[in-house]
Amino acid sequence: MFAASASSNRAAALPLASLYRFIARITVTELDPPALGVLRQPAIRDILTRCDPQVPQVLDAPTTTAWRRDADEAFTAAFLLPTGAPPRAAAWRADGSDPSLDHLTSGVAHQMRRLGLERRIDGHAGRLPLDHLALMLEVAAVQLEREPAEASAWLGTYVHGWAARWGRALAERSTYPIYRAFGVLCASLFERPAA
Repeated sequence: MFAASASSNRAAALPLASLYRFIARITVTELDPPALGVLRQPAIRDILTRCDPQVPQVLDAPTTTAWRRDADEAFTAAFLLPTGAPPRAAAWRADGSDPSLDHLTSGVAHQMRRLGLERRIDGHAGRLPLDHLALMLEVAAVQLEREPAEASAWLGTYVHGWAARWGRALAERSTYPIYRAFGVLCASLFERPAA
């Protein structure tokens, strides 16, 4: 193992920061042409197809009015309805292994103030609750860009564990291949590392 400079750590962290922002965006707004453009890139498409083999059927379909309606309904069912998988810590915390909701939301609020962030994510018109995954991933992305060493600890304290449970639930409950694939991806990405 070699010691990397702070600037190389920052440069290596930028793709991960972009991934966190994209996952955050997926959880707050319906699929649109820019998001589809990203999802259709060969490397992204390949990863999502490995997570759910039906992804190409959605990505290859013409984006007609009916396609758009189905995608919008799938977003609502996956992220907004209680029968779906709302990306909020309050719904997925496990007693004992995750911080209390008060600790979590005060930690998110503190980091957002410290980093100069707002409770809004591009593509989402309103303020998000402090336990929303999108806000936590934005904090992690900014930390990766500014202070990469802090991001791992942040994720370990505030995201790992509950977000993996959320990802598994999204994969199980969603009827839409893209969201099922994101659930599988997030379950893996946010699993608490073995001690």
